[in-house]
Amino acid sequence: MQSNARSFAAWVGLTPSEHSSGESDRRGAITKAGNKHLRKTLVEAAWHYLTCSGRPKDLARGQAPDRGARR
Repeated sequence: MQSNARSFAAWVGLTPSEHSSGESDRRGAITKAGNKHLRKTLVEAAWHYLTCSGRPKDLARGQAPDRGARR
């Protein structure tokens, strides 16, 4: 079990690669270490969370909201 979020992200491969020399510090793409299916699922979930609306979509005129969907 991972002790904190940073170590979990490093284990999955979600941390950026780093190329450092002296005062120069460059960050690259994610490292792609760990389980690629888990990493892909977490990235897709994050994109969905960022792009989904916090408010329900407007209904067409005359359309009633579905009670089951609101639960």
